Amino acid sequence: MTNFLTLHEIADIEKKNVGKSPTQNNLFDKNGFFFIKNICPENLVPDIILEKDAQEIRHYGESEIIFSSFYENFHEIFKNKLEEITGVKLKKTFCYERIYRAGQKMSPVLEHDNCEFSLIVFLNSNFPNPWAFHVKTPDFYGHKPPDHPDADPMTIVKPGEIRNIFFDAGDGLLLKSCERPHWRNTLKEKNKINVLKLFSKKKNIFYREIVFNYVISGGNYDKKI
Repeated sequence: MTNFLTLHEIADIEKKNVGKSPTQNNLFDKNGFFFIKNICPENLVPDIILEKDAQEIRHYGESEIIFSSFYENFHEIFKNKLEEITGVKLKKTFCYERIYRAGQKMSPVLEHDNCEFSLIVFLNSNFPNPWAFHVKTPDFYGHKPPDHPDADPMTIVKPGEIRNIFFDAGDGLLLKSCERPHWRNTLKEKNKINVLKLFSKKKNIFYREIVFNYVISGGNYDKKI
């Protein structure tokens, strides 16, 4: 799933991966992400996945990951929708639910090759305030003057911008996860408003999302996995 890297490593990988996932959607290619309003009606997702429905529960970085067969049908349904949006054929890789809790964050990351495109769907939260998902748009590259000692066709002439994405329940974000650095800042403890239990553990659910991962069928990343 996530590559935990230094900012320098992220910058190097970002430059190496830029343009490797072209689609027929100009806006998606330009920004590296595409927001989809209400891709998943809220009433289609249960408030809590029961323990018996979860194949695996693990802690990864600063979040809790749940793998459940419940989401496999959505994985296929969303594939068809995303193929319409991107104009390219996709191949499913894997999907999971992620739960963040008070005081946690997602450090700036780029994903592994089997996460060429990630659809992030916000389920629900017991926090009243929106929690931003941050994405860096692509840098613009060009040449320095030929006689410049550091002449390089991949010199950044205009850096990308930081975009802050806010979700309502059921909204989705399609992301070029191997190209676009993305992160979440710390979710503050003071925002907590009530207590919900997961799998009878005394922990508070505060932010739930599902991540559906894909690669372009026959594309650069499909050939590597």
